[in-house]
Amino acid sequence: MRMTEERFQEIGRINPFNYLLMEIWNELLRYRQFEDGWRLVELPCLLGATVWMNERRTSGKRDKNGQFQINIYQIPIKFRFDMLPDVGKTVFLTEPEAQAALELQKGEQP
Repeated sequence: MRMTEERFQEIGRINPFNYLLMEIWNELLRYRQFEDGWRLVELPCLLGATVWMNERRTSGKRDKNGQFQINIYQIPIKFRFDMLPDVGKTVFLTEPEAQAALELQKGEQP
């Protein structure tokens, strides 16, 4: 049976404790609306948590083939919302994940 607003009001009049349950239910419905509208995002970690970023930088020096040398650094950084698309690519939630990706990137370097 689907709960309607009228049914919630009826339950709330019968028992005050049910009013609390009704408020919780309404809050869940609100979150469901956000989720259905693609406005609710589950983050992989807390904002501001330490994550690891693998970053490529050119050293400004050329190798014997005349190409710039590229160094890859692993740096701890605070997670920001704009990093979300990069999780698993250049931003990693744990240091071992970042280290494994760093080793792969170093192997791909020319």
